[in-house]
Amino acid sequence: MFETLGHLIKIQVCAARGDTETAQRHVETAERLAGIHETPLVHVLTAAFRAMRLATRSDDPAEVAHAYRTVATDLAGAGMPGVEAGLLPLALLSLRMRHQRPAQADPALDWGPYRPWAQPLLDLARGNLTAAREAAAVLPGPPADHLYDSLWAVNAHTAVLLQDRSLATQAHDALFPLRGEIAGGTTAMISFGPVNDILAALDQLLMRR
Repeated sequence: MFETLGHLIKIQVCAARGDTETAQRHVETAERLAGIHETPLVHVLTAAFRAMRLATRSDDPAEVAHAYRTVATDLAGAGMPGVEAGLLPLALLSLRMRHQRPAQADPALDWGPYRPWAQPLLDLARGNLTAAREAAAVLPGPPADHLYDSLWAVNAHTAVLLQDRSLATQAHDALFPLRGEIAGGTTAMISFGPVNDILAALDQLLMRR
């Protein structure tokens, strides 16, 4: 089991570096070990990585969304806080951001603990700019966990859309130490794209007078 865990961690490390080819080799080894030791949850986690990888390669958002919905179904009842609740809408948000589309303001989506960071984008999707600015003004700092960079990527996107220089500065400061990595890559589930690209978008906003 410890060997399997080691490969799962390697997947996360490689995904954060954008080295999906090496990550895929660790996926295959982890799945082989999971078959031997009968740990089916491993296959759900590796399926999430495949969905993330698909998101970076496919031009068909519907195909990727279907892959993520399948993963979310398989995670139901897995007892993984922050993954079981909230993963699907956050993954769909990353997909819509990649394709420059507004957030999916579907009341049926359970944002779980990530609702505060999504709220400004949901308000924007509903056309309520005032509410979006108010929600952005009271955003909590993302906790220092495996979704830290993902949530700061969301904040950065919010800052650019709202032309919020204060939030943009905070996001830039948070993401700058992670330059060269993939935002969200440490989850091996969700990708918000290269941190360098996010920083470049923030720089454009911050350099305006």
